[in-house]
Amino acid sequence: MNNTMKLLNHIYQDAQMGAGSITTVLEHSKDSAFTDDLRTQKGIYDDIRGKAQDMIEGAGGEVKGLNLMEKARTNIMIDMQTLTDESTSHLAEMMIIGTNMGVIESLKKLREYEDGADPQALDLMTSLLDHEENAIKRLKEYL
Repeated sequence: MNNTMKLLNHIYQDAQMGAGSITTVLEHSKDSAFTDDLRTQKGIYDDIRGKAQDMIEGAGGEVKGLNLMEKARTNIMIDMQTLTDESTSHLAEMMIIGTNMGVIESLKKLREYEDGADPQALDLMTSLLDHEENAIKRLKEYL
């Protein structure tokens, strides 16, 4: 698999994780402004994931999404962390931590795969990173 496909599959998985985490957190949110903000963020993740999928399939590649265990583990962790505290502040903190983990992993993958990667894939990665950094800024307002 070439660097473009590796990068695009990472983008797809990161966006899939972000959107999935938001879906789980939304089940615990009671703050309408926070809920609206998360839904907006999820829409951006879904858009980025769709673009990555289109680029992968358009190049004849195979989309490699998250496996069932990764999804379940994340959902269980979110549900466990909200057993005693479903406050908006706590939910925002959890989202910030998860989003920061996504940024760190994306930067590592960018450095690893940028040589020889298609400029469109690099642009999509930049869009993902920009979205995640903006999401962190917005989420800080809820702490």
